[in-house]
Amino acid sequence: MLPSSVDTTNNTITCQTTHFSTFGVLAATSGGVSESSPSPSPSSGSSGSSYRLVPTLPIKPEAVQALKVDAAYEINNATSLKLGSVTHTVTVLSADASSATIVVASTPVTTTLALNEPKNIDTNGDSFDDLTVTYTGLDDVGMVKLEIITLGDETETQGPISINVGQYNTNTTTVTLYVHAKDVDQMMISNMSTFIGGTYVPYAVTTTWTLTPGDGLKKVYVRFKSTAGGIIDASDTIIVSGQGFEQKSVETPVSVSCSLTIGSAYKTADSRAVYYVTAPFDGGNTCTKRVFTKSSIFFTYFNSWNDVHVVSSDALQGISDDSLGFMPWGPKFDPKYGALVKSVSDPKVYLLIEGKKRWIDSEAAFTNLGYLWNWIEDVHQDLINAVSDGDDITKDTGYPSGLLVKYAGNSNVYMLAPSQTQTGTLVRRHIKDMQTFNVLGYRWDRIVTIPNTTTFTDGEELVSTTEPAAQQTIGYTFISNLSSGSSGKEVTQLQMKLKALGYLAEDIDATGYYGSATTDAVKKFQTAKGIQSLGIVGPKTRSALNE
Repeated sequence: MLPSSVDTTNNTITCQTTHFSTFGVLAATSGGVSESSPSPSPSSGSSGSSYRLVPTLPIKPEAVQALKVDAAYEINNATSLKLGSVTHTVTVLSADASSATIVVASTPVTTTLALNEPKNIDTNGDSFDDLTVTYTGLDDVGMVKLEIITLGDETETQGPISINVGQYNTNTTTVTLYVHAKDVDQMMISNMSTFIGGTYVPYAVTTTWTLTPGDGLKKVYVRFKSTAGGIIDASDTIIVSGQGFEQKSVETPVSVSCSLTIGSAYKTADSRAVYYVTAPFDGGNTCTKRVFTKSSIFFTYFNSWNDVHVVSSDALQGISDDSLGFMPWGPKFDPKYGALVKSVSDPKVYLLIEGKKRWIDSEAAFTNLGYLWNWIEDVHQDLINAVSDGDDITKDTGYPSGLLVKYAGNSNVYMLAPSQTQTGTLVRRHIKDMQTFNVLGYRWDRIVTIPNTTTFTDGEELVSTTEPAAQQTIGYTFISNLSSGSSGKEVTQLQMKLKALGYLAEDIDATGYYGSATTDAVKKFQTAKGIQSLGIVGPKTRSALNE
């Protein structure tokens, strides 16, 4: 790259490259060198994404569920009791048939318990109850029986956000949020994952927040923003009770005003640039616009350039640019088998495999599988919602069934599959050739290289069938995600199936290309089957086709 100039007023860099490349801009601190590489932000990924320096969040510890301990205690004998990450000392001072007086330390709390009446105790003076203790009587030898239940998980305070110091439950909608992040300038808090209507406030480690009305599971979202404009989201949950009525089952959207139509594409007569009008990514009540930088991304939202509306320059310039800065892949996008995806409004990364989406629950789980951060693709939330949930992948899960793997220095590619003879064991199935690989809808750029020391028993080789398409229609099993722009044998099978069912006109040939006619036929099929008519073949549609 040749020397560049920086315009700090307009936040632009002008440079010249000797070849086409992808590059990022890093802002050096006074130390001059970044100590570590950040994990991906909602604006990271491949095509349909960009990168900006984001805040650093601590890894959230694994959740500790509520613990219950029933035990008998000797009077005036201090007993150490470990509950999750916290150790308490319990001493019974006195007890009779109707009550008991105890001391709970480390911060000594003395309380009297009536028989069979639960009592909440704040053991560390932070204004949040930690334990529920119930005196259940004396045993046959005069020992004092206590039931102790934890009310929260203090390890949550080590993560990016915790509600009421990790409490599981509360009887009020007014809570205290504790947040923890580095390189943060501002943050936005919301009861909705979309953050619509939200505003940024200066970063603060504690904040009082009001949850949505009613009883039920509540989720609070925090969006952290760096001075460079990079963002990353985190969330935490708590159960509210005692409100007298159940919460609404869906989020109540905040009204967004717009002079154009949200969800539509626009351009002016004198420019080729096409924009997507959307609700504001960073919150607010006025719509914004994002430019389509690639036609391939445009066609994951729309079927034709005829869907673009031509408006005046004043009308388009009256819509502010959206802070997200790029368009994620749309709901018609076909990520194909083995893709790693996330939405821009949720930091969760999912592996799309064997017709399911499996949440990779931590950075350790991600790196254990040999994945690269730049494999993650930002996609529309509707696409993620259309895929059924599979089991979460944790750091202890190991290689999942369906993973595509190879060994260093060897061109053979295998799919890991459950053994037919040994429950809980995986075998490796060699994918015979490129034709088989392509027919099955796999991705060459999502093959994990595993250590040569990791071995599996060989299973049956995967080989594509060579029978004529007409003979394959009966009993054919659909296995791939398909959408507008897809092509190949499985699309041919889809078109033949839709023609046989009467959803695709007889005069339309089964060309193997997924165009607008196939999209419309799939929508008709989905409507008939009670499936959301998105016009893409996901797990629910495949299941209906395979009936």
